[in-house]
Order: sequence, then structure tokens, then C-alpha cells
Amino acid sequence: MLPIYDAIAFESRIMKGGRTRPIIVTVRDEEGKLKQYVVKLYSEVEVQNNLSIARDVLTVALADEFELLSPSPAYIRFNKGFLQTLSKDLQEEIKQKKAYLNFGCEFLPGANNFGENIAKNTLEGLMGIDTVFAFDNLVRNFDRRFTEKTNLLLLNHDIYLIDHEYCLIIDLEHFKDLETQNWTYLYKNHVFYPFLLGHSKQTKSEYFNDFEELLKRLNVNKINSYVAQLEELNFPMPDIEILKLYLQHTKQNSYKFVTLLKGILQ
Repeated sequence: MLPIYDAIAFESRIMKGGRTRPIIVTVRDEEGKLKQYVVKLYSEVEVQNNLSIARDVLTVALADEFELLSPSPAYIRFNKGFLQTLSKDLQEEIKQKKAYLNFGCEFLPGANNFGENIAKNTLEGLMGIDTVFAFDNLVRNFDRRFTEKTNLLLLNHDIYLIDHEYCLIIDLEHFKDLETQNWTYLYKNHVFYPFLLGHSKQTKSEYFNDFEELLKRLNVNKINSYVAQLEELNFPMPDIEILKLYLQHTKQNSYKFVTLLKGILQ
């Protein structure tokens, strides 16, 4: 489950924050500490039809199973008192989108957006790049592309994953990919694909060892409490039965999955 915090102060807007143009707000956590959260203002259509909040929440829960870092997530609620402190334009936008309960993640001061100009020697010094690539293949993340906004943050040589509304678009057809070794995920668009592809055969042979062990130990039921909370909050979700079957199938075929990943990097 995620905590639910009330926004108590507006701090700023992230103008280069992609389509949703997130805002930074201050909340008071369960221990009474003031913290800042980045909150995406999804429209009602995005929440209902694209299942954006559910995809964000469930992907963050799965990322934790693979020991990948994400800024601490929470639901952020905009009550009437908070809304009255906002500019009329922002009040109107929130009213139009019906964005009164939102997905947010803790603001990380000093973190930098992971851009396309990252030097190769910087990449070489980062841990877990192959695991991030493998995880994004698993959850079929179509939005970790080599663009101005890679949905990655870099802080103290650690990679933090953000923005997962285009993950977990999975149906029964995707079960066939492992059996046919015909991977339909657009992996060549991934921000780390050129870097991983450019290494020696010996280095590539060592890719995904950590990921495979974590996949074997994946607790598919980890998402149950998140699913229950999403239901309680009336957020629509992808087909959870298919999602869990897909994760269980991939877990049971972890060697095949890793073999497939190594194959696409040859």
C-alpha cells in the first residue's frame, strides 16, 4: 500500500516535466515531517481509459522487487483548503481534470535528469544498467526512450526510475514471445540499448545475472495490497489476472527470458 498525504503548500511547477507538467507540493508525512512531492496531474480520461495511476503504482511496486530505486511514492490529495491557495489557472486545470487524488513521488533535491548527453565513462560507473533494461523489457515500458526526457534521475551515482504510465500494457499474445523467442517489445528505442550493445562479447555474457536471480525470487503477490488499495480508491486497473499470469510465466521461464535478452544484444 501507499501512504496518502494531503498537500499543504504549493511550491512550483516543473515546466519541462512532459505532458502532465507536474507540480511540487509540500506534505506532512505520518511522522509529522514536512516533505516535498512531485505530483502528476493526470486527466480523468488518462486515469479512466489509459489507467495511468494504476500503471504508475503497480510498476513502482514491481521495481522494488528487483531492487531498483524509485523516489518514495504516495497518493497526494488536494483538499478544498489547499486548492484555494492556488492560482485561478491551476485551480481551473485541476477542476477540469478532476485531479483531486494523484500519484506523486518524493522530490529529490540535487537529482539530475538523465539526458542523452551523459558521457560513456559516467555510464560505465553506474550500477544496474542491465537490470533497468531487463526490467523495462519485463514491464514493457515504452517510455524510457533516448529523448530529452528519459524518465530517469541520477543522484550520487544512483539511477532512480520515474514515470511509468506506459508500462504493463500486456495481453495474452505476449505470452508467446518467450516460446518463439520473437520479442515484440521495441527494445531498440530504449535509452540503454546502444550502451549495452556496444560492449564486448565477454561483458555481454555477464549481463542480467542479478536480474535473473531476482526474477526467480519474484513475489508475484507483492502487488496484491496495491491492487486492493487501487480498488478501494476506485482507480481502474489493467487486467490483474493476466498481469499475474504473465509475471508468473516469465518467472517460471527466467532462463528463457534472460537468454532472449542476451540474444537481442548480439
